[in-house]
Amino acid sequence: TYNASGHLTGMSVLFVEEGEEMVFSSTIYSVDSNGRVISAETSMMDFFTFELGKFSKTEYEYTANGDVSVVLDWLWDDEGEVWEPSHKQEYTYNNNMSMENVLFPSFFNILGQFEAEMLSFHKMPIGILYYDYLDGAYVNLEKETYFYSELNTTLARIVQEKGYAVYPV
Repeated sequence: TYNASGHLTGMSVLFVEEGEEMVFSSTIYSVDSNGRVISAETSMMDFFTFELGKFSKTEYEYTANGDVSVVLDWLWDDEGEVWEPSHKQEYTYNNNMSMENVLFPSFFNILGQFEAEMLSFHKMPIGILYYDYLDGAYVNLEKETYFYSELNTTLARIVQEKGYAVYPV
């Protein structure tokens, strides 16, 4: 489902069992006025009751440039009926390098954003710190660092205007 501005606000995964369509999972997205996802809450089917139940939640924080800065993951605790912290990721960027003209394929997954219409970078990502929530605190377990090299590129629009084509597509 999409809101009036055309931003994704919900998604469901269905399956068919003995001719009956059933919802396997459902995710509700909250978006800000810029169309950025600020939270995603996923419910999953309980195979004992065949009803959807809360499963996980992800919250996103952004830099002043509009890039993801922190992602917080939560898991639903049925017994306590509360969200329990699970994971956290912190992102750093090279604010001198713009990523405005970089297009990613629809299957691309980085910074926790799976949907192409939600994926955008303003500045170049250079690192991610990964944390697990253990014994009441976030503990850093992993670090990713991205390195880039200079590359001369040509926008597809310019190539098309010059009459060049590349096959197969």
